[in-house]
Amino acid sequence: MTDHGAGMQDESTNPSAVKERLLLAIFAAGLFVSYMWPAIVAPVVTWSDSTIDLDWARRGLGILSPAADPTHAAKPGYLLFLRTALAVSGDSTRGVVILQSLALGGTIFLGTFALLRRRGPAFASLFFLCAISFLRVWDAASAVMTESLAAAIFLALTIGLADPPSRTRTALLFGLGEGALFLVRPNLGGAALLLSCVSFLIAGRMRSLAVSAVVGAAIVLPFWIATLPPPGADPTRGLSLQRWESSADYYWKPSLGPPPSSPDFAKRSEELLARARENWTKTLQQRGPDARRQITFRALNGLFGIEFYDGRWSAMYRRLDTASKIASPFFIAAAVATLLAAPVFRERLAAKSAGLLTILGIVVHNLFLGSNPRYVLPFLPGLLFLTIRSMTLARKASVIAAIVVFVAALVGLRQTRAALGWEWGKIEASGIVIEQEIPRGSLPSQAPATLHLRIAAAVLPTSTGLEVTDSDGRILFSRAGALRERAEITVAIPEALLDRNRNGPVVLRIRSTGNYGPYDYRMF
Repeated sequence: MTDHGAGMQDESTNPSAVKERLLLAIFAAGLFVSYMWPAIVAPVVTWSDSTIDLDWARRGLGILSPAADPTHAAKPGYLLFLRTALAVSGDSTRGVVILQSLALGGTIFLGTFALLRRRGPAFASLFFLCAISFLRVWDAASAVMTESLAAAIFLALTIGLADPPSRTRTALLFGLGEGALFLVRPNLGGAALLLSCVSFLIAGRMRSLAVSAVVGAAIVLPFWIATLPPPGADPTRGLSLQRWESSADYYWKPSLGPPPSSPDFAKRSEELLARARENWTKTLQQRGPDARRQITFRALNGLFGIEFYDGRWSAMYRRLDTASKIASPFFIAAAVATLLAAPVFRERLAAKSAGLLTILGIVVHNLFLGSNPRYVLPFLPGLLFLTIRSMTLARKASVIAAIVVFVAALVGLRQTRAALGWEWGKIEASGIVIEQEIPRGSLPSQAPATLHLRIAAAVLPTSTGLEVTDSDGRILFSRAGALRERAEITVAIPEALLDRNRNGPVVLRIRSTGNYGPYDYRMF
């Protein structure tokens, strides 16, 4: 008899296989340590929405029954996850955060493994390094919100979209993921459905597309029907409030004033949508640089802006987090440039198409549902994977084109720096100075001219104040007191400052004044 395996090398001693397993072990250990560190040590972040979701999950509301509060959108999939996580962890929000972090870290490992098998160790390592240094995703995993779980599911789906499944069993799993994502975050679920249609059509996987669509619908419909809003409730399931908020100039929601207070939630929804249409009409009728900046902000801030996270629990983490947030727009601009410049290879067409469609979907999402970085965050790990899956270093022309587009994107972003704004900040002490450089020619050419500084209305009476000075120390605005009645202040700009800005940049300094107690703050 002939031993057919005699001339074959044992896989356990194959150098390439050993290196691959070693690399995977390093990836797994790095992801586990990096995601478990904040999950175990950092404070659990709960927002007002978190409090509502946790209460509903404990009571079983919003999963297979209409939500108790029609002003807050119930997400049955996330409420079910919370109910399960609380039961497993002994009603601990820390347990929720740990499970979210494990899910997200595990999915990033899955993406790294897929790239290792399809593109090799260089591309897998690149994705791993980018994902592990993208601390905005870590921040999301520390909060009891839908972002991290939605990011994990969306990333898992994009891994499949890059190589659309041909087997019925795999397509069934894909449909399960699409349905689960829709129930966790409907906007992302809708985006995943659109991406899957394009990817399956490009690959000619019509049977897989049909199977995944049917399975996804079969999962969503029972929950969707069971949670239908009752008569008199908001028929948009909270979407009208989001549409209204998205119509605010520079997404500064305090400028909109209080929402309608009618006890009839259906009429309240109608009024919110009417206000949103009115605000958008005013915006689109405007002309000039201010109008262009406004539209650019609404289209891009959700993609390039930064959401707030308080990293003071660790000095080292805070430094890393700040550095990561500063680098974040460069990451995203590089991803956009790479996708645009990537050559059209048949085997990578699905990944490239899905990546470009994701960028387009994010822009449309920003315009219609609010240019909020937190809303867009779950898209980004998937976008990063699709970018690396579709990129190539083999063609110099593509690399040069990507560099040119990247530089052009940075130049464009520099001209519209408002789109890079961090979501909000808080001043909690007197004497804090914020400097804002205004580029040459950005102020009006002649007086009268005013500068509008956005501030948040104080909740409690306070003795804090605010002072605005120019480069020469000239006081342009000074005010003590709560400023509770205003969402912004108006600063008159003197002719001398306008003259200086015509020839070069100028600097304005905003300094906090007055007395700050434990409950005093200025939000901007």
